[in-house]
Amino acid sequence: MRKVILAFLVLAACLFTSGAAWAATPQIFAGDGHTLALKNDGTVWAWGDNTYGQLGDGTNTDSNDPVQVSGLTGVTAIAAGAEHSLALKNDGTVWAWGQNTEGQLGDGTNAQKTAPVQVSGLTDVTAIAAGGSHSLALKSDGTVWAWGYNFSGQLGNGTTTDRNAPVQVSVLTGATAIAAGLSHSLALKNDGTVQAWGRNLYGQLGDGTSGAGTDKNTPVQVPGFNLKVTAPTVTGVAPSGGGGGCGNTGAGTLGTLALLAVTLLTTRKRK
Repeated sequence: MRKVILAFLVLAACLFTSGAAWAATPQIFAGDGHTLALKNDGTVWAWGDNTYGQLGDGTNTDSNDPVQVSGLTGVTAIAAGAEHSLALKNDGTVWAWGQNTEGQLGDGTNAQKTAPVQVSGLTDVTAIAAGGSHSLALKSDGTVWAWGYNFSGQLGNGTTTDRNAPVQVSVLTGATAIAAGLSHSLALKNDGTVQAWGRNLYGQLGDGTSGAGTDKNTPVQVPGFNLKVTAPTVTGVAPSGGGGGCGNTGAGTLGTLALLAVTLLTTRKRK
């Protein structure tokens, strides 16, 4: 009986939320001299330095007030590099604008863009990150993709060659989260291990080495360190932009559902 009640609640939540208005989770990010903000209506706003078009309003004019990024709707996540900007849409595509000398916009060119352009060949993306002049994307299959500046191996593809279109990070699967520093990159795997690659002058890769000549152009594991969650978790609804499950239901829907189910079952038991 308990399984029947829980299944009914899951089905009811999916049916209810399928017709509900979609909303993004508000976010803010800071670049070197510019700022990005994501509103819950899925639009992106920016202000500050606009030398390279990193505000995305179609101009190179600095702004000390928020201006709307041109043509972007349905955005679920944003990221700011030093002089470029990224946005993830709810269809799993990635868009970029601003400085592009090292190919950090990923559109197959090295020309700066004052309005968003789509990153070439990327679909089913669930998370994005922006480094100083490189960019990362996590796909729903657990692979990580990178583009832009690669002097220190921060793209993780086994080379130090800049790329203006996404390349897959080598020997890395099962990733669940990503992050980007100025010239290094990180990924959290589903087994709780942390992988790192790129610049390592100060030991930022955490692999027990540091100094000149210790940069890594493929991922290395941070030894003796694990972030695996051992407590029970509720899964089933994909994060915004990831698809699957009940769709983009917004934060907290399944958690509320689970709490409702537990409350109902507990009440039945007491009776």
